[in-house]
Amino acid sequence: MRLIRLFIICFLVVCTLSAAGLVSTRLFLEIRYPADKAAPAVETAPDKGAPDTVINIPLSISSDDLRRALAEHVPKTYQEVDADPTDLLIEDELTYDLERGPIDISITKNGFDFSFRVSGVVRIRGKINLALAEIPFSSHATVDGRISGQVSLKIKPDWRVRPDLNFRVKMDEALIPVRNFGKISVRTLLEEKLTKKINKERHKLARKVLAKDRVRKEVARAWEQMHRVEEINDSPLVWVRVIPREVGLMPPTAADDNSLRLGLRVALKTDMGVSGTLPAAPVTPLPDAEILEQVSDRFEIRVPFTIETAAINAYLAEKAAGRSRTVATDITVTAERVQMLSFAGNRLTAIVFATCSHERVGLETAARLYLTGRVNYDAPAGTIRLHNMTYDAAFSRWWAALAHWAAAPYVRHQARTRLVFSLDREIEKADTSINDLIAELAVPPWIKADISVASPRINRLNVNHYGFYGDIQLKGALQGALDFPENGENGSDPGGESK
Repeated sequence: MRLIRLFIICFLVVCTLSAAGLVSTRLFLEIRYPADKAAPAVETAPDKGAPDTVINIPLSISSDDLRRALAEHVPKTYQEVDADPTDLLIEDELTYDLERGPIDISITKNGFDFSFRVSGVVRIRGKINLALAEIPFSSHATVDGRISGQVSLKIKPDWRVRPDLNFRVKMDEALIPVRNFGKISVRTLLEEKLTKKINKERHKLARKVLAKDRVRKEVARAWEQMHRVEEINDSPLVWVRVIPREVGLMPPTAADDNSLRLGLRVALKTDMGVSGTLPAAPVTPLPDAEILEQVSDRFEIRVPFTIETAAINAYLAEKAAGRSRTVATDITVTAERVQMLSFAGNRLTAIVFATCSHERVGLETAARLYLTGRVNYDAPAGTIRLHNMTYDAAFSRWWAALAHWAAAPYVRHQARTRLVFSLDREIEKADTSINDLIAELAVPPWIKADISVASPRINRLNVNHYGFYGDIQLKGALQGALDFPENGENGSDPGGESK
């Protein structure tokens, strides 16, 4: 009996000392790692939605590009045969074999001047009528001249293009020698013929460009292609959507660097999201253009974004489940399932279903860890952390629950100090691809863009019942050029250097 009493006393003493040790440990940890001071609740501003993004696309058409484009429609050679071109011969035939020289371009107020030499050989064959006899005759001569003119471009708000072409053909040398009879001048004949030919090609080109509202159709096709939904990540599914709203046009004007400047200003609705499916991008009709006096090279893009809670949980199920982490000496925590719940007022709860084990002792217990707090985004620092955080856990083993109770302040402190996510660091990883993404989504396909974007900045980040939402701001500069072909269908080159 005395032995039993002694055992009970010893047992109570050990329990008391153990309890005192646990309480002392808990008090010490509470003092060393105090809980967060309650931060005042922050009223979430009503979500008015970000305004439409406006992208300015200043365009430059260099004289070299204009020369190359003009070379597409001016053949390098011209060959034709005329029957009975003169009254001096009978049954005569005139053959032209001409070649154009390099094209010179000079930018004017709203278009450009052009000129190029025309040279080659003219051959004549026929009969000289001497009343009593008809003498066969053939001869040839070199000819040389210049074709010059001016092209002005006018674009109306309904996207109709009115190119005006004025030109002049002047032949300096066009004399065919006729033995014993002198020389036959075909200068006027050639000027009239080439003028008629250019007029015919000019009207043919105008019909190609303007027939059935072709320019508007091309612009409408580009407008339709700007309605984009682009998948930028597959797991989780991250997408960017762009829907153009309005468009402004700065007509062509001459610039100091011998180029034509024009520009577009496109108002876009842009948004981004993390969800389970891609959204739709309904195509809106092409509006008439607002005629602008100038277009800046600066732009600012506001991209509202949403991150659905369901998409985050799907990502966590794929990436976090089954992962282990050593949290203390010989103690390993293996996450079996991770789930997040979001609520209005920026409140967030994370639940981790885990297995905790001690390698040396061989102890193991199932656990549920709960972490709740209010999401705070520090825009200047670019970090996310939890405020007013509460932490709790439940264990399948009593000794684990007891040990956790004593160590809870330290665990809470570790969670508070380590659960800080740097959005700036993640954004920096995407910096190299941001330029290409913006150009692909927001710049029409017929424009070559030189774009530079400063590091994106998240203006706001909030949480509601559906998940995260906020908006990203991107600032930058953009220069563009019309995408002329490098080589023409005729295989012609751009010609010589501008004078």
